[in-house]
Parts: sequence; C-alpha cells; structure tokens
Amino acid sequence: MVANNLELGATAGYQYAKDDYLKQNLFNVGPYINFFPIENIFLRANYMYYTGKQKYNDRTPYYNSIYEANMDESALWLGAGYQSSGPVRFQAGVMYNVLYKENESIFSSGLQPFMGVSIGL
Repeated sequence: MVANNLELGATAGYQYAKDDYLKQNLFNVGPYINFFPIENIFLRANYMYYTGKQKYNDRTPYYNSIYEANMDESALWLGAGYQSSGPVRFQAGVMYNVLYKENESIFSSGLQPFMGVSIGL
C-alpha cells in the first residue's frame, strides 16, 4: 500500500497446457495498481506482457503436420474485485483486456476472472 486507498504491485506467472494435439508454455509479467474507493472493493489496472511457445501436432492417417509458433502479446486488463482484510489478503474479481483483438489474440476472450493472494510489506 502506498496510500490508504492505493496499492501498487507486480505479478508474474507461468501457464502450461498439453493435450493430444497442442503443447503450450506461456510466461507473463507486469505491474498493477489497485484503487480502493471503499474498503475491500477495488478497481484494478494491470499491464501484462505474455511470451511463450506453442507446438501443434496434427497427425492423422492421411496428414502429418507439426507447427511451432512463438507467442508475444501485451494486455491492459481493467476491472474490479474484492479483497479480504489483514496483512495476507485474498483477492478475487474480473478484468477485461482493452487491447484484445478477436482472432488475433492468444486468449479466447477479452474477459478474465482472477484470484490471488496479496502480501503487504
């Protein structure tokens, strides 16, 4: 907390997905700011940079193709949520990526729920 109603922080993450046809590794990092207009309710702005690799394997009896691609995308998530009280706080909410472009994004939707833990220093 940098003021009574203003919190600054950073997030980092890793996502791994795999099925019969797809393998994906995705890393993300970025800063966020939470503004608390009332206690325990916050508005959030979160810039995230995503980078990773995707491998698609389309093997059938008649067709055999392996496709690899690097993924890079920036996102500006705006949203709101709830945060519990105390030095270790639980957060949950929903955000929308205002930079989302359908059929161009690594995400299937611009809307994203979130949950996390915030530790005050």
